[in-house]
Amino acid sequence: MKDDIALPDFPAASDLFNHCIVRLRLKGTSYWLDPTCPEQTGRLTKLSEVHFGWALPLSGDADTLEPIGPGDPAPQVNVEDEVEFGPKPDSPARLTRQVEYYSRAADDARHRFANGGSADYANDRLKEVQAFWPRAHQTGAIEVQDDRPDNCLTVILRYEVPDCWRADGKRLDQIAARPRGMSPPSPKDSAK
Repeated sequence: MKDDIALPDFPAASDLFNHCIVRLRLKGTSYWLDPTCPEQTGRLTKLSEVHFGWALPLSGDADTLEPIGPGDPAPQVNVEDEVEFGPKPDSPARLTRQVEYYSRAADDARHRFANGGSADYANDRLKEVQAFWPRAHQTGAIEVQDDRPDNCLTVILRYEVPDCWRADGKRLDQIAARPRGMSPPSPKDSAK
């Protein structure tokens, strides 16, 4: 299997078809299941669709390649951050990060938690936050909500961020997004 649009034009070769998946036909609809994914779960309509492009069904009624899955993959991950600032500029901020995994990403996250536990995952996410705020630290336990029927795994992490107005030693107003070559606004520009 390969995601190449022109694949049906090539002669059969072992490097093009090197993975076995299962086609389930139910009420005229084909569902493609991957037995190599031990954590694949959810309703049939919510299962992760494999995106190999083409499959060669091994059945008596198949004599051509069959396209697999929709044209574009569905979104897999959504990350939302909520920051609560303290009453003073030098007060620590509280950051709540919610990560939603869908479809194959949810299956992969379940597999990661089943094999490595949540501590390694939480440590990796903390390193991501500390890349921007080196003194940030996790507060409280990781929260995992698993909606298996809809194949969505939600992870909630909470952090305290000292010096939240600084990132990597610089003031946030010095690194805020702005077009290249533009300097930050001057105080007199801000007063207008």
